[in-house]
This record gives sequence, structure tokens and C-alpha cells, in this order.
Amino acid sequence: YQQDGRNDKAFQMCEQLRQFAPENSQYHMCAGTLLTRMNRIEDALLAVKQAIKLEPNNANFRQIYAQIQERR
Repeated sequence: YQQDGRNDKAFQMCEQLRQFAPENSQYHMCAGTLLTRMNRIEDALLAVKQAIKLEPNNANFRQIYAQIQERR
């Protein structure tokens, strides 16, 4: 869905994955990326913050969080 530019549908799938496996940080990052593309910056930050909480030593997550913050 992402490749076809169907971000809403991709986000729905990502949300299902987050509900199924809330401990998977990659699903939260996926949601954050999609929400950013959908210009839902505050929601994106919350999703990425959850990914960081699950993987606090992941420098890539922190970098993405900072990049999203710059879009505020």
C-alpha cells in the first residue's frame, strides 16, 4: 500500500500489526513514518516515542524522532 501511495490503507494495516504485537518497535516506527507522510506530526511523534521506549538504544529511532520534530 505504501508503494502505491495509499498511506491511509497502509496505516490501517500497521495499526493492526501494532495491536497484534505491541512489543514490536518496528511496527511503531512504521506507524510514525506513515503518520508523518500523512502530516499527522503529533501522532507520528507519539508512535516513534513508543518505538524508542521499546528500544531505547536505537540511534536510528532517535534520529527519525528529531527529524519529525523539525517538521512541527
